Amino acid sequence: VSIFVNPIQFNNPGDLAAYPRDEVVRALIRTALRTEPGAEAEALLAIESLGQMLISGPEGAQRGASALVSVLDQTRERADTDARRSEALKRLRGLPEDGSVSADLRAGVLATVRASIANGGADAVRVEAALTAADLADQAALAPLVKWWAARPEPAVGEALRALLEAVVRAGPCGDGDVA
Repeated sequence: VSIFVNPIQFNNPGDLAAYPRDEVVRALIRTALRTEPGAEAEALLAIESLGQMLISGPEGAQRGASALVSVLDQTRERADTDARRSEALKRLRGLPEDGSVSADLRAGVLATVRASIANGGADAVRVEAALTAADLADQAALAPLVKWWAARPEPAVGEALRALLEAVVRAGPCGDGDVA
């Protein structure tokens, strides 16, 4: 069963316009948040579907990004969702930079990514958040990344340092001519 909306499946454009997209997004979020045993695979597929929405045009990008942020926010305190959080962060790397996502939503995505670095729980989630911040060229993610990196044991430092350096390079020069 597919819940991804393919516009070419609709003969009548009015049917596509009337398709209940909000219900689909809510169903995907509910699936991503399921807690019963055996739900992990379906939850990851739901997150993948939300991530695919990022490349389906401006409306899909808005809905997909907003839904991924919702999943991250709602799973922040749950220890059983590290793989889901990592996948959602990985999917946010595909956030369009063409203006199809509003400035407010982009700011919300960046704030959620920063929060995942600062309070992400497992190292895997924090590393994924750092890589996502680097891909999104988020200069403000550097402070929580440095703080987390400084507290890491030796084996984890390499990956965190790589993410930090990628973020610095992607962020580029600050307004005063210095590198972030």
